[in-house]
Amino acid sequence: MSTGRSVGLIVCVLILSAVAVQADTWSITYWSNTIADQNLDFITDLTFEKFHYGYLGTLQSIELTLYGHVAGSMGYENQSQSEDPVDQISVGMNATMYLYRPGDIFPGDPPIVLTIPTITETTYNVPQYDGTPDYGGTSGHTYSGIDVTKSEYSTLTDGSDITLFSGLGTIDLSVDAQGTSFGSGGSNVIRFWDEDAGAWGKVKYTWEGEDIPEPATMTLFGLGLLGLGAWRRRRMAA
Repeated sequence: MSTGRSVGLIVCVLILSAVAVQADTWSITYWSNTIADQNLDFITDLTFEKFHYGYLGTLQSIELTLYGHVAGSMGYENQSQSEDPVDQISVGMNATMYLYRPGDIFPGDPPIVLTIPTITETTYNVPQYDGTPDYGGTSGHTYSGIDVTKSEYSTLTDGSDITLFSGLGTIDLSVDAQGTSFGSGGSNVIRFWDEDAGAWGKVKYTWEGEDIPEPATMTLFGLGLLGLGAWRRRRMAA
């Protein structure tokens, strides 16, 4: 075998090694922006990258994950002048977040409904008012440092969602965050709630086809083309 033919075969093998990829299932994940903690209730957008690798294969599914964070404090003050203690006083809060498709706020079913677990605190046999409305002392209490994070995900495979999330650029999904506060026990009890919430998300695209070319693979492909060109020029000169 001549040297020129050997070089040509080697170059062809390099090119085939660079571009021949078996059809398989691949995925890529993007994180959204973060909605900073703020007072409930609010409606704010999360921005996600779209799937812009349609040239590599067919998008099969979209996995959306919503993360919710609730922080704050709450408390009570028993202002009863009765010497009889209040049997029990409870305060609590929770939050629910809905993630909607563009333009679909409120109508239809949201892709994700995330409920932050209810936070409830109960105190038993609370003494009469101590004379100071500070949500502390002997007749009150403040629960501070409340900090809860939870996540929920949903997998979308409908054709309309595949189309919605495909293409160049980004897509905005609306987060509707709603808070609830509650309390029980004693008609002369005052309470307060300070509840903030934030959110962020991620999207995972899974497609069937080829993987995203790595820089090393593209370099190898380029070297192969250069080598093939040199071999062809040498062959023509001969």
